[in-house]
Amino acid sequence: MEQAVIDILGDIPMPRRRAQFLREVLSGDQLEQTAAELVAAGNAGRLSSDDAERLAKRFPMAYGQDAYLMRAQLAVMWYAGYLMEQGIQVDCDVTVAASYQMPRVMRSIKVLRFAPGLAAKIDSHEFILRDSEEERAIRAATVLGAQAMAQHLGVSEHAMVNTLWQNRHACGAIPYHLTITTDY
Repeated sequence: MEQAVIDILGDIPMPRRRAQFLREVLSGDQLEQTAAELVAAGNAGRLSSDDAERLAKRFPMAYGQDAYLMRAQLAVMWYAGYLMEQGIQVDCDVTVAASYQMPRVMRSIKVLRFAPGLAAKIDSHEFILRDSEEERAIRAATVLGAQAMAQHLGVSEHAMVNTLWQNRHACGAIPYHLTITTDY
């Protein structure tokens, strides 16, 4: 299965772990049941962090190991975006996806500033341990900063995340923090 993941997705990090995620999601009929629930929620015009939590409970290996539920919330946001592209209005009430790119973008526009020691680690491409105090601080600051930006600009949090993500290449040479994880 690991080689199949590489054959299909290319040389991605942690292919064995990602193969485990796929086995979990594709086994049984859980995917169909979960998809039906998301379709019903989307057709009702509302997707929320409850839907992300449901994904995490149904697929704990693939979605539930990250306290921020980043992948689960991204899945819900992407589905909401798909519905909106189809002309279906949907309210998507999820928290900010604390990915590896968001703090980089927010740092480039001076929304986030890191302590000198942490900034030096990031700038020198030093690994920051998964679930360390530093990594949790980066992710928490990302959530709070993006929420504050969304509130200030009068847009939804998922719209703010989408805007930040779409502009991730405008940051130039500003590095992102390096953490070995499949959480984001």
